[in-house]
Amino acid sequence: MKTIILVVVLTFAFATFGSFSADGPDYLTVDFKETKRLALQGNQEAQFILGDIYSHSGTGVPLDDEEAAKWYTKSAQQGYAPAQFTLGLMYMFGVGVPKDRKQAAKWCTKSAQQGHASAQRHLGSMYRDGVGVLQDHKQAIKWFTKSAQQDNRASQYILGDMYLNGKGVLQNYKKAYVWSSIAATAGHKIAIENRDFIANKLSPRGLEEAQEETAKLYKTINSKR
Repeated sequence: MKTIILVVVLTFAFATFGSFSADGPDYLTVDFKETKRLALQGNQEAQFILGDIYSHSGTGVPLDDEEAAKWYTKSAQQGYAPAQFTLGLMYMFGVGVPKDRKQAAKWCTKSAQQGHASAQRHLGSMYRDGVGVLQDHKQAIKWFTKSAQQDNRASQYILGDMYLNGKGVLQNYKKAYVWSSIAATAGHKIAIENRDFIANKLSPRGLEEAQEETAKLYKTINSKR
């Protein structure tokens, strides 16, 4: 069950970072011996790929969460952001390592500080909920915003919801509209509902201003892709 959970969260994680996106390496075509040789030489990317091979089924290598954690750790210790985030998830769920939310926060923070959008989102959630760190809504907003500005749809929806309902922040319909609208462009159903609800709360002028701000921010986010 733990392995299944990890595969699910890793699939989401890899879809948001560099070469390990949805169109990243096909692990069936990876040269395992060559990857391990490079990993043993200290290549951080090879170490990460090796950890990924051990944590996924269908790679021709037996699943081994502890071995995966070992290689993710080696890569993470060299500062490789995807490995740091993945290791954080492993500590969060207790997969291949003892469950330790403080360690999860430590590694997610290291990854988030390097600009990993999913790590930033998870760190925002940890600060919002007080998981592995002291609850701090300002920090939560900070990390959700950084993630949302990288077009992380979940963070965009979360920000919209927080501003709509005044969760940890002052209620702000304009900001709620902006972030809900941007999340809605990807078809996020609840974000669409929130956007339409907020539109009825704003004055005609307020709605016009919110729409203008949304257009500017959307353009800025897309320009960074």
